[in-house]
Amino acid sequence: MNEPSFAGFEMKLNAIYAAEPRDGFVQGLEKQLLSPRTAKTHFWQWWVRDLRQSRQVRLAWTAVVILLLAACVLATPQGRAWAQTVVHSFLGYFSVTDKTSLPLAETPRPLPTYSVEPALLPFEPKTTPAADPARCGATLTWLTATPRCQLLNVQDEARFDLKVFAMTDISLRIEGVSFFQNFAHITYFSDDGTQSFRLWQGLGDFPPLGVVHADALKQVTVGNHPAELVVGQFANFVGKSTSNWDTWLPPVQLRWREDDHWYSLSGDRFYWTGDKIQEEQLVQSVMAFAQGLVPLSAETSNLAGNVDQTPEERVGFHILTPATLPEGCDLNGVWFGTQNERLEGTVVVTYGCMKNGQWVSGITLYEALASNKAVDFFQSFTGYYAAMKYDLIQDEMIQIGHASGRYMVRTGDPSLGDSGSTALTWEQDGLKLMLTPTYAEASYGGRYTQTELIAIAESLK
Repeated sequence: MNEPSFAGFEMKLNAIYAAEPRDGFVQGLEKQLLSPRTAKTHFWQWWVRDLRQSRQVRLAWTAVVILLLAACVLATPQGRAWAQTVVHSFLGYFSVTDKTSLPLAETPRPLPTYSVEPALLPFEPKTTPAADPARCGATLTWLTATPRCQLLNVQDEARFDLKVFAMTDISLRIEGVSFFQNFAHITYFSDDGTQSFRLWQGLGDFPPLGVVHADALKQVTVGNHPAELVVGQFANFVGKSTSNWDTWLPPVQLRWREDDHWYSLSGDRFYWTGDKIQEEQLVQSVMAFAQGLVPLSAETSNLAGNVDQTPEERVGFHILTPATLPEGCDLNGVWFGTQNERLEGTVVVTYGCMKNGQWVSGITLYEALASNKAVDFFQSFTGYYAAMKYDLIQDEMIQIGHASGRYMVRTGDPSLGDSGSTALTWEQDGLKLMLTPTYAEASYGGRYTQTELIAIAESLK
């Protein structure tokens, strides 16, 4: 039997295209190619021998091949991960630059419109309605809530399921939980004070979280999700007009997406650890935490950070709080001292004071058991354990209620905006305590007097 010529086959293709110029072309072509005579005898002959077919046929076959390949690729998890990688390479989760030095943008600071208010008022910390009253009680404060209850409240505000760290061989505590500008932020510290980890998460696009050097960017994966890893940061040093790419004890930064959610995880080690934590170890820890994230809704007990302990349960004593504070003050947060800071077993409670929408000042209260010999607030205040040492320009024995105390003023470093810090230290109710004020401006707005600070200290209950 005579075989049809290639020219005849091409005429059939053109006829199909003319009759079905859009969607029907592919179906008609498929019907012709799958007929026993045509498919078996002429398909490969036509494909290889003749490069003169019409532009429409070439385009149609290209579309068919692309669709078939896409279907095959996307049918497997590996294929979907590969496709995400291709798209991801054009997106970029970090803002990058090839420069190693960036000029600092000069942001004009508004003139202060406040002064420190010496008048003390009765104080009660503000409360927040609990998202889960059955588990957490009706209201929350930083001093009474467990980290899990704080996380539940942030999750309720965020309107998406938070992911959190699972337990690993690194013992962690949660130092802060917040929801800001449509994303959630959780801060973890290692119990030994050598490392910290910060997890941001949200919906939609990544927020502007800083610029990194292009050469530091590495492609990795978190599960089946493409991710970007950076070791280093642009850092500004006091007195410099530029921000320089810094790789001395650098942070590790990791970002990835999972469907509509984005995640950013960073790990830091602190200068006092020296070489105790190697860069490779920190990278491994960041990757391990990212791979092991679990949904808060999973209700697992395998969550890192002592999530079901209140601050008082963690330190093992009743935490004293002031009954009077300056107007505009509120409880800001609670954190815990570390062994490396010589503050192991210490709870640190911070209060911030606002006026006219501006932060004015703060009061920080350090508390530890009087029997805790590892804690010496005098040495902590004078920088005995730190790289920078301070001299005292005033050191006076005072009376705080029925207890003898110490009022100290140390030298400041004007280059750091520090015109001298003040502290009270004393013992009360089986605790050793230190109270220190902080100020928004180094040389403006006034200062709390010794009498006012003693009045705050005497109001502790």
